[in-house]
Amino acid sequence: MEGTNHAEALRRLQRAATRFAAWRRSHRPHSRIPKFLWNIAVRVAADLGISRTATALRVNYYDLKKHVESSTSLLEPSSPAAHSFIELPTLPALGECLIELENAHGCKMRLQLKGTPGPDLVSISRILWSVES
Repeated sequence: MEGTNHAEALRRLQRAATRFAAWRRSHRPHSRIPKFLWNIAVRVAADLGISRTATALRVNYYDLKKHVESSTSLLEPSSPAAHSFIELPTLPALGECLIELENAHGCKMRLQLKGTPGPDLVSISRILWSVES
């Protein structure tokens, strides 16, 4: 079973390398790698490691490491990335919480949570900032 999973991971790495190569052929050198390719690289790195994946995909090790670390396990890798609404489970009423977030690009987000005890703000903000509309 372990060998089968490893073989499948290697096939995914090869497919990812093919997609990266195709993208590179159609874009100018030093263009930013699109988010969908980084997402592919992150999923492959989860199985085969950052170093091996970075080498095979010809990306910077530290850039890939940063993307891996910023990814969140709360979103399933196979689920669509774009959502317009995320519903959080309702917990026993403990009041109201208003959260205002601003990222490095100046984008602002305001969350109003009712009936939730001490939300995990880091996880919530990572999920919401990673969602593209």
